[in-house]
Amino acid sequence: MPPVRLLRRLALDLTPLRTSRDFRLVFAAAGVSGFGSFITYVTLPYQVYQLTGDPLLVGLLGVCELVPLLLMAFVGGALADYLDRRRLVLGGEIGFTLLCGVLLVNSLSAAPRLWLLYVVAAATAALDGVQRPAMEGLTPRIVTPDEIPAAGALNSLRMDVAQLGGPAVAGVLIASVDLAWVYAIDLATFAFSLACLALVRAVPPPPAAGRPSLRSVVTGLRYARSRPELLGTYLVDIKAIAPTRVTPDPAR
Repeated sequence: MPPVRLLRRLALDLTPLRTSRDFRLVFAAAGVSGFGSFITYVTLPYQVYQLTGDPLLVGLLGVCELVPLLLMAFVGGALADYLDRRRLVLGGEIGFTLLCGVLLVNSLSAAPRLWLLYVVAAATAALDGVQRPAMEGLTPRIVTPDEIPAAGALNSLRMDVAQLGGPAVAGVLIASVDLAWVYAIDLATFAFSLACLALVRAVPPPPAAGRPSLRSVVTGLRYARSRPELLGTYLVDIKAIAPTRVTPDPAR
């Protein structure tokens, strides 16, 4: 096979970005805010260590995030099947923006509150669990069926860039500026995301969508428990999407 043709086959299909205005907006919003979020995912445990000097308390931050993320993911799935996914994603971004603002104000304080960092971490994880199913379910509704694989590949690339680039940029920022500036940068990424998402057209649920209830959430939990292979896949996915924590001892 000629090299040029091989490269074309290996290249990403950018069709969804060219043809779908809404996908472009969502892609830009998620890409920029996701990059900023991974900057904060590194900064938050660093600040805990800076305040306490205790690696165990840094690890506790991860526990505060994992439990709400696990529980609220089922709630998010039920809501994403019933509500306008665009509004659900937009509401999540508003919540993330407010929580980031709390981190910024706390970092500007003469005596930052340690407990507030744990509360924000838990609330952010819970909100992520609610928003993520709507964000993932948004793509198939704003691109054509034959563009879904290409859109999925682009979304994976977007996440990989954020996961790799965000922590690297966080390290540079932490070493060169005050933590308040780091949180301010993340806050600016959320402002950009909100501006993009506000322009996305409504994505109403299917007409046959059932009303979410506690029973539907419990049913989902029971079904997951009854299917070991499904539960295993879910846990692997949770491990992959859970915020990556770092212990800053080596950099002390």
